[in-house]
Amino acid sequence: MRRIGKRFKIIFLLVCTLFLCLFCGASTMNAELLNSGKGDIGLTVNKAALAEYEVSDLSSFKTFFDKYLSDLNFASGDNDFLEAKEYADGGEYYTVTVKTRRIDKIKGLGTIDYATGEDFYNDPQSISKLQKWSAGDISEKALNRRYPNGSVVGNNISISKGNKLAINAIDVATQETKTYEDFSGYLVGTDDRIVMLRLVDLSFVESITLSVNGRIRYISSECVKLVDNNTVEITSVNVRTEGVNTADVMFGFFTYTQYLSPAAIAVICVLALAVIVFVVLGIVNKWFVRFFKGKTWRNILKSKALYVMILPGLALLVIFHYMPMAWLATAFQEYNLQEGLGSEWVGMKYFRKILYAENAAHMYRVFRNTIFISLIRIGSNFPLILAFALLVHSLKNRHVKTVFQAISFIPYFLSWSAVGGMAYALLGEYGLINQILVKMGSEAVSWYTATDKWWTILAISSLWKGMGWGTLIYIAAMCNIDSELYEACALDGGGALRQAFTVTLPSIMNMICLQLILDTGAIMKDNYEQILAMINGVSKVDETVEVIGAITFKAVKNSDGFGSATAMGLIQGTIGLILVFFTNKVVKKSDNEGIL
Repeated sequence: MRRIGKRFKIIFLLVCTLFLCLFCGASTMNAELLNSGKGDIGLTVNKAALAEYEVSDLSSFKTFFDKYLSDLNFASGDNDFLEAKEYADGGEYYTVTVKTRRIDKIKGLGTIDYATGEDFYNDPQSISKLQKWSAGDISEKALNRRYPNGSVVGNNISISKGNKLAINAIDVATQETKTYEDFSGYLVGTDDRIVMLRLVDLSFVESITLSVNGRIRYISSECVKLVDNNTVEITSVNVRTEGVNTADVMFGFFTYTQYLSPAAIAVICVLALAVIVFVVLGIVNKWFVRFFKGKTWRNILKSKALYVMILPGLALLVIFHYMPMAWLATAFQEYNLQEGLGSEWVGMKYFRKILYAENAAHMYRVFRNTIFISLIRIGSNFPLILAFALLVHSLKNRHVKTVFQAISFIPYFLSWSAVGGMAYALLGEYGLINQILVKMGSEAVSWYTATDKWWTILAISSLWKGMGWGTLIYIAAMCNIDSELYEACALDGGGALRQAFTVTLPSIMNMICLQLILDTGAIMKDNYEQILAMINGVSKVDETVEVIGAITFKAVKNSDGFGSATAMGLIQGTIGLILVFFTNKVVKKSDNEGIL
């Protein structure tokens, strides 16, 4: 009881520390733009500029602005890209806080860049833009702007040197204006973040307030004003566009040194505290002394050559199985190949789409097909392979046994593409089976449009291809059975059938249970490679063969669904893990060994 109480105190201390770190981090951080580019922006909207939109009070402004954000979300490609959080009436202005999913992905206002200084410098287009701004060459072609009335206009902005609008960097610490050469030299190799805005015709937006998780280093000489060390106010300037038209634009930038996020600080603090607690308890309770003086450490030293031999396999396991798990993060990202794990974080978006799908009937059918195909495969393959293994093992002639094993093992080496071709030769319109049916006086069957037959076809093909491998596993286990047990059973008058039930099956029960656990854990693993090869590209049987692997394959094939595909795979893996634990517990309850 004392040990339980002590462990509880340690766990309670760690949890309290975690919440304390998170709370303190959240309370001391004024930044609204998170390190991922996600965050909040504050907008000040001029009431006078809203007259043409029939906005008379805060309620009508909410309706107007929600509709406007909906249009911007449509332009950005997702319905949750921008979301209004707070509205307020400030006299001559309305103020609104808008939650953004990532500022550099917003479409419909112009262009916003968000990157490290080094990445910005290494992008020829971005650094060239900065150089032209410094020289007074302010030009931008076709900045797409979505207006509140729904229209989309590409504005061409062109300001010559004669307009005296040169945009340079100002050091906020010294208020010194930097030349392009000095500022670009600062950008080289720095991890400081830069936010560059090119927004056009924001006549009803008076200003944008943006706070960051860091200390602002530089601001542009136009459109950007420093509010405090981590907040800027971005205002517009009226410029002449092509022809005689004018427009309000926000052309500017600022840079800042980014701090660690509160969550990262909390994790570091908790890990450090956990290490300290572990070391202290280890010293106080003499864990380390007992370990290095104990039997385990002596066995390690005694068999150190074997442990060294394990290292290559362990390294391969870590590199190819555990390190790739970092990319499970793509399930929570709008993954982009160029950005890698730095892609935009979208949280549980894809999980919501899967589990709360708009087309619920379609997702139900996909999950139903996946589960039913797996259950039919297990229900047919598992007992038949075991029965075939018992039959082969009971053969007394060693040569006959070898021939049976070899013949059954050959299909295992065939690819599913080859099996699919063989299946088409049998089941095609003029395939062998239809020819036999016609000659017997029956009508030919259109197998590739008969949705009710494919669960059986998939189970049979899986059995045919996997029987040799499954048989090999069972026979390998049977080879370890003591022959004296068979002799004793024979002396008691037991024949081949009785020997199988009283000697063979009990002796390999652990292997049977292991195979059952693995098969149960693979219920959500649909073996889409088999289905893709067998259906030969026919979509008419999707009603019964469209499985999770199919929609995952389509998502990856479209090159924009890596997040969705990873989320689906994560759901499959989680369900499989739960089934493994459940089946393992059931197996242990039956007095057999599990795998855990």
